[in-house]
Amino acid sequence: MTKVLFVTPPVSSKAQYGYLEKGSNNIAPLGILSIAAYMREKGYDVEAIDAEAHKYSFDETVDMIIASKPDFVGTTSVSLTAPVAAYLAEKIHKKNPDIPVILGGIHMSSLPKETLEKYPNIDIGVIGEGEITFYKLIKALEKGESIEQLDGIAFRKNGDIIVNKRRSEIEDLDVLPIPAWDLLDAFPHLYTPPAHCFGRTPVAHIVAMRGCEYKCIFCSKKAFPNKARFFSAEYVIDMLKYLIDNFGIKELKYYDDNIMKNKPRFRKLCQMMIDEKLDLTWTCSSRVDLVDLESLKLAKKAGCWQIFYGIESGDPEILKKMRKGITVEKIKEGIKTAKEAGIQIRGYFICGFPGETEESLQRTIDLALTQPIDDFQMTYFTPLPGSPISEVAHKWGTFEDDWSKMNKLYPIFIPNGWTKEKLEKMYNRGLMRFYLRPRIIYKYLLRMFKSKEAFKVIFSNALNTMKFWFFVRNQDEVFKDGWHNFDPNKIEQSQVATQSSEKS
Repeated sequence: MTKVLFVTPPVSSKAQYGYLEKGSNNIAPLGILSIAAYMREKGYDVEAIDAEAHKYSFDETVDMIIASKPDFVGTTSVSLTAPVAAYLAEKIHKKNPDIPVILGGIHMSSLPKETLEKYPNIDIGVIGEGEITFYKLIKALEKGESIEQLDGIAFRKNGDIIVNKRRSEIEDLDVLPIPAWDLLDAFPHLYTPPAHCFGRTPVAHIVAMRGCEYKCIFCSKKAFPNKARFFSAEYVIDMLKYLIDNFGIKELKYYDDNIMKNKPRFRKLCQMMIDEKLDLTWTCSSRVDLVDLESLKLAKKAGCWQIFYGIESGDPEILKKMRKGITVEKIKEGIKTAKEAGIQIRGYFICGFPGETEESLQRTIDLALTQPIDDFQMTYFTPLPGSPISEVAHKWGTFEDDWSKMNKLYPIFIPNGWTKEKLEKMYNRGLMRFYLRPRIIYKYLLRMFKSKEAFKVIFSNALNTMKFWFFVRNQDEVFKDGWHNFDPNKIEQSQVATQSSEKS
């Protein structure tokens, strides 16, 4: 039987979260778990190694891969982790050059040609939704058939990179099997929530929809289809029951961009969660212009305690430039609605967007301070590959187009009229003014004393944040050991040092 091994690259939490690494979370790799489940349903022998969650070194990861004796290796990456995935492929090929390494994920979907050109050890790229494409690819490869006409892949031919057309998206998502969480040997206990939304444990993240119809120019339009598609409420309930019955899940994170896009289906899902008496508390994301009081009250009754809003800016002109499709008035209305329903709010904001001024950024900070928002996450504007803005970002400022720095916490884009130091200073000041308020401190204290796990995560995150704000203040200091300038040797040395420290 053909064996397929799915692997997450061994990227560190420090590379992803910087000074927030102690309060970061591990999310089960839902994309490869869905593909793995589909392949298993088709009769393949599948295994998974989550090297990222386990904090394995490259050598440990490769040794496990070789010991597994797979016929194919499938991996995934975002832009930040693309160099890590490529280095993993290089080390696999040094041990066994006959194992094809196939890369999927948002980065490959955004820049297939550029990625294969830059990383010769990636054999084939999967573009877009992976289930059907990956299955057809492996089926063709194991039979020795041509892949030249296969939709949804990028490959090499006679020294050239060939990018085939995208495969049409799956219309009926219910045909897909439930993600193969059982392949993860430490699920769910290794997958804890981050400090900002620490509820109960064990926790699981799920995807209940795919696609987005909105036109924000900072999102990767090349990677995502413009059509929103949904798993049925019945499918989602079956998935939740599976997680509860097999893993004892108590907390759920809906990992969807706009869970309320299909409002009748959202209300049906909430009502079914209530009728089934599911012992779950949960969080979700939505646009501020999609919510209504009736739906949020129903969600609250079904266990929802926190909603994430992509607010992005408090300046009307910046919102227009983002093509966000919302106004400051609509933002305030959405916040008011969630508070009336008794649901906590986490607002996502962007610092340093093209055209940003000190006045516009101050309006963003003021909005966060004057509205009843419970959590404030501000990230630096990052021209992600595949986003419309990435193609013209250099016209609006200084852009360091380095994939390995794209964690949104490192300022790789400096708008015209700004310096890196000035941007970081205002960024840090905004976060400090928000979180060092008695109301916010009190809320985190309440969360922190809910459990030992919550205390550990929130306390560690608070301690590291204080150290950063008062003693470090800039991300160059955080990453001075080379994490953001991808250096495999430094990464492996750092991982070995971390593991030795943990063992001692």
